[in-house]
Amino acid sequence: MPHIAEIIRKTGSEYKPMRAHNDGREWLAGLLNKARQSPGRIYSGIEIINPSRAEALLNVNPGNRALSSKSIEDYAEDMAAGRWAVNGEAIVIADTGELNDGQHRCEAVITADVSIQALVVCGVSRASRTTTDMGKIRRVGDLAHMLGVPDAITVSAAATLLMAIEDETISNSMRDGRVNSARPTRQEVLKFITANLEDIRRAMGALNAHKCAKVGTFSRMAACLAAIARATGDFNGAAAYVRDVSEGENLSRNNPAYVVRERLIAEKQSRKLTSGMTVEALIRGWNYRRARTVTRRLTLTGSVPEIAR
Repeated sequence: MPHIAEIIRKTGSEYKPMRAHNDGREWLAGLLNKARQSPGRIYSGIEIINPSRAEALLNVNPGNRALSSKSIEDYAEDMAAGRWAVNGEAIVIADTGELNDGQHRCEAVITADVSIQALVVCGVSRASRTTTDMGKIRRVGDLAHMLGVPDAITVSAAATLLMAIEDETISNSMRDGRVNSARPTRQEVLKFITANLEDIRRAMGALNAHKCAKVGTFSRMAACLAAIARATGDFNGAAAYVRDVSEGENLSRNNPAYVVRERLIAEKQSRKLTSGMTVEALIRGWNYRRARTVTRRLTLTGSVPEIAR
């Protein structure tokens, strides 16, 4: 995370360097006083959360759940990039002054060294913290669907993998099949989907989802097709190759598409097939095909090769 302590950001009506806000304890005391004087003894309002105020809240945060470093990194990245928005999700402070909900957001404010605006609710009972965050998490596919993206779940999965291929962050050595710790935030994936939806949808439209299921998943095959097409400028060639792998029709045993198909089927049947393994196999097969190499064996090394133009 770049050092941005002295960057001036707009925070409501205030324009000051982040470290100029050093009012955490006084601010928290003021919130509690507002709550005591409010109807129902609960105050709610939009507040500026700066590093000093976040630190004050974290200093009264006993017995909370374990922190997720990845969530903090994602939040901080979005905050620093200006992608964080007031969305109605509150930072909740108990009538005892203790933090009920919001520790990851507060940690992210400190990590990014920025100020954000957030809804703050102060004055609820301390016991009520066990009832927070009980709803289903909205994943990227859910968010894309809300924005009207057709086939949003598949599109978001393909977009995430396509980003990892093009950013060279895909790792097939990870047995859970996910990309490494540099994987993008949900907001970054949404931005990528918006910018590249046409390419992703075109790749999906060139494949048969049912036939793709035998050698992997529809989203993985579409992501690989899109990656090869974008790297080479040869959509028709990429589509023909990935269809050969997924459909397996009229292929000789020396055809790279046949060799890739058999390897993917075997790995899937043994339940060892990961996203990274799929990507490496397809790209190595494409490179063999591009070079007109005759082969009956596919060796996977744990690294994804550059796509042959």
